[in-house]
Amino acid sequence: MPCPLEAPKPRNEETVAERVGTQDLADQLLRVLWEALSTAAQHANATRYAISISVGDGVELNVVDDGVAEEGRSAQSGGWATLRRRAEDLNGSLDIREAEGGGTQLTWSAPH
Repeated sequence: MPCPLEAPKPRNEETVAERVGTQDLADQLLRVLWEALSTAAQHANATRYAISISVGDGVELNVVDDGVAEEGRSAQSGGWATLRRRAEDLNGSLDIREAEGGGTQLTWSAPH
């Protein structure tokens, strides 16, 4: 089933690409968001998510879910490895940790 996820235009009518700097970075950001949500739903049975995107000197995506961490699952494997590679390809970073109160907090960032 295709992903119905589309980025809405910000209120000031800028496109996501204009806001983050390039179409490539905007595309990567949406792919990372999709992968983060998909991985959390499929592997951690997450049902609730809090998502924030900050744009400053770079772009930072934060996703917090209510899922249950899989014992033995590494932040270096599967979907997380793909997200890390996407960040590193853009000279960015990926941080995955247990969220306060349970679940997982993912922070993905890349410079403009």
